[in-house]
Amino acid sequence: MNTGVLLVEDDRMLQKLHAQILRKSFGCKVDIADDGSTALEMLVDNKYDLVLTDYFMPFLNGKELITILRMTGNKQRVLAITAATVGEEQTELLAAGADGVLSKPLDIDELASKLLQTNHQDQTKDKQSTGN
Repeated sequence: MNTGVLLVEDDRMLQKLHAQILRKSFGCKVDIADDGSTALEMLVDNKYDLVLTDYFMPFLNGKELITILRMTGNKQRVLAITAATVGEEQTELLAAGADGVLSKPLDIDELASKLLQTNHQDQTKDKQSTGN
């Protein structure tokens, strides 16, 4: 797929697991940020097809990261990952502007569906911008 992903996760074990899934199962290029604050810095200097962010992190959590991105006009595709995929947390993430919420640990089929959507949307935008 060659999709560039910024993985925002504070748990080192989950960083490795999720990055491995993204790389080996989908051929993604993965950069990792330990928290939302670091992610914002990385987004200034790098272009990603997708931001995959945990909800609960120190310094700047996933909801706060998504809120800042949307308030500054960033239309970056963002998926949130959390152990709490029902109830208030999912509602909060979607209200902040997440494009979707995935459960931990990542389900390969669900992630594949979301990555395909991202690639399709990017291809549609490219065609519209070139007039093809």
